[in-house]
Amino acid sequence: MQVLKIFELFLLQPLVWLGLLRSYLTAKRRVKSERQHFQSAINPQLVEVHHFLVDGCLLGVLMTIISLALGLVVAPIWVVIYELVAAISLIIIPGALVPVTAFGLSWLVYWIMSPELTTVGALYNGTVLP
Repeated sequence: MQVLKIFELFLLQPLVWLGLLRSYLTAKRRVKSERQHFQSAINPQLVEVHHFLVDGCLLGVLMTIISLALGLVVAPIWVVIYELVAAISLIIIPGALVPVTAFGLSWLVYWIMSPELTTVGALYNGTVLP
C-alpha cells in the first residue's frame, strides 16, 4: 500500500508533468529538424522522453537512498520554492543545468526568506549559534 502512495505522490508533482511535456516537445523538435535537414529522421523514436523517465527515476532513487542514509531533512517551504524555481528553469532554459540552477536559486530564496536558519544567515545577522 505504501508503494501506491509513493507512486501517487510522484505523479502529483507538477514538475514531473512539466518535465515530460518539455522532453516530448524537445523530441518532436529534434525529429522535425532531422527530417528537414536529412530528409528523414535519424531516430524517429522519442528517446528524450525515455531518458527523462528512466534516468530521472534512477537518479531519484539513488539520491533518495543517499539522503536517507545521511539523514538529510529539508523544510516543506524549501520544496515548494524548489518546485517553482525548477519549473521556471524548465520553461526558460530547458536542459541547461536545471538541477544546479534550481537547487542553488531555491536555497538562495529560502535563505533570504529566513536567514536565521542557516549558519551563514546567523553570521550575517550577527547572532551566535550554539
